[in-house]
Amino acid sequence: MQRKRRMTAEEFEVVRVRLAQRINATRLEAARLALVEGMTLQSVADRFNWSSRQTVNCVNRIAFDDLVEYRKLVAWLDSAR
Repeated sequence: MQRKRRMTAEEFEVVRVRLAQRINATRLEAARLALVEGMTLQSVADRFNWSSRQTVNCVNRIAFDDLVEYRKLVAWLDSAR
């Protein structure tokens, strides 16, 4: 069984700032609802009147992948000190 992607509100704010120029605010809010609030992909898609949960999954993947890259950067900076 695949583990659900989750992040804290603080982590999401870091991601939001990093992705704000690439992803519109509506899609970022959809990602927040799923990743931070724990809503299902389908319920988020329904809330925004999107025909598919795949749209939500795509933006979740982008946001979560950015968080992983941010964590790697922070770890690298910490190790360089």
